[in-house]
Amino acid sequence: MAQISDLPPPKPIQDRFMGTLTVERIQSFLMLGLFEWSQENAPSAWMYLGIAIRMAELMRLEQDDRRMAILENQASDTKGFEKRSPEISIIRETRRRTMYSCFILDRLMSFGSERPLSIAVESMLIQLPCSEMAYDLSLEVYTGLLQPYGGSSQPQINDDSTLSRFINLVEIWGEISRYISMGGRLQETYPPWDPRSTFYKLREKTTAFNEDLPGTFTLSRQNYYRHDNHQATSTYVSLHMLASICQIVLNREYLPFLPLRSRGPQGPPIGNQTVLNFAPDRFWEESAEDVFQASRNIIDLVGLCKEKLPLSSLSIFSIWLAGFMSVYAHHFPQIDTSHRLGEQAESPHMGENLSMLEQGQAGTVCQALRRAATYLPSAQRYLDNLEAVDRCFTQAKNSTHGSLSLRLGEVGHGSELNQTGSQDKQRRGVYDMHRTNRSPMSASPKTRNSHRPMLEEPPKPTSSTSKSQLSLLGIDEGPLAMDTPKIFVDNIEALESQRMSWVLNDLEAFSGAGSLRVAFLG
Repeated sequence: MAQISDLPPPKPIQDRFMGTLTVERIQSFLMLGLFEWSQENAPSAWMYLGIAIRMAELMRLEQDDRRMAILENQASDTKGFEKRSPEISIIRETRRRTMYSCFILDRLMSFGSERPLSIAVESMLIQLPCSEMAYDLSLEVYTGLLQPYGGSSQPQINDDSTLSRFINLVEIWGEISRYISMGGRLQETYPPWDPRSTFYKLREKTTAFNEDLPGTFTLSRQNYYRHDNHQATSTYVSLHMLASICQIVLNREYLPFLPLRSRGPQGPPIGNQTVLNFAPDRFWEESAEDVFQASRNIIDLVGLCKEKLPLSSLSIFSIWLAGFMSVYAHHFPQIDTSHRLGEQAESPHMGENLSMLEQGQAGTVCQALRRAATYLPSAQRYLDNLEAVDRCFTQAKNSTHGSLSLRLGEVGHGSELNQTGSQDKQRRGVYDMHRTNRSPMSASPKTRNSHRPMLEEPPKPTSSTSKSQLSLLGIDEGPLAMDTPKIFVDNIEALESQRMSWVLNDLEAFSGAGSLRVAFLG
């Protein structure tokens, strides 16, 4: 019988978890990161994603197609290479999807200098994922590259899918997220209608993307049910949720947070107001309508999905954005000139005793958030903030002395309320120095959706939320908690022209780089 001293020493725990590089191990870390992200355990989620990306890069998955082509050419020369087996096609597609899963989460969970991107789009030298039919049947198809490179002819694209379109949109979202994190409109040198401005270029990209969608991928009730028949609604819904997020986050950049003195859509009251007064006809109206139409699209999707709504951080964030704009449109209807969110649904349960969060478009949003709160802690947090926003806007409109009780969290951000024009100018041009010089894409005016489905009756609200019990080796359990000082703002004028993204801090909360900053005191 062997003695204990004769047994080999146990492997270090790091080797047992990460000693062998496999696609399955990468997928495991991606799933852990995705779960931790959904449970608002941002440090663990960020670390798990980082491990998965490093493993994928060590396996060179982003160059898989090129490497496999070289190996196949060598095999054909030496062994009379025959037709590729279906199993090989499935393995290669699985490796592609694993790498693109890393890419998607990298774009969604990165924000600002503290959460930099890990994967450069230029490094993705593998073709986009194929359609589910081509995947199931092991068909040999070509879907194109995420960023086609010049200098050599490319095969003709003969397959398309909502997943490949979603990945293209994720890259556009990554650019919008970086633009917002670096100051948004504060760093612009040109007005937003100038083709040289970053805002204009990003807006053209989102427009071109939507117009380039095939007819079967566009947003409509019929297309939703077509995808539902093939159990493919999750990617379809996520595609249009993200498309709406891009429209809202980008176009709200020039919407004033508190338009108390505005008679209609107009540029924010800032130091360079003279330039903004020379906007082309209906520029501000169309920009505002993009925000409200995108919000309405999200609410319509929620009504279509009902219990099939994907429970993900992305979908809950999109519902929050639509909910905020619904509250905004209710309190400031002069901004929503087309009444995309201003119509109240007729219901026998509606009455004078119901708050605006229990009826109409905002009511639809709150119902969806209450259902999701059982599984996603962020849903309850967004719901609480919607109630606080409603109280804030009500108090701001009713105030006669220009004062508002508002508490801002996060260290070091309170001074931004008193930024001067000269300080704003120092931030201009920063974004373009970090981006490649791409010419703006031409696009014609967008077509808009008019379908308006309604949500079913809500279940009883629940206060229970699930909490993650996972932790990383060497990292304290649970999310990082900081007792940050609070800053009280009593001057409504200080908030009137502030950027929505800065006041709400919701992009940081979505990515995991921060939390909702504002607590409104009723």
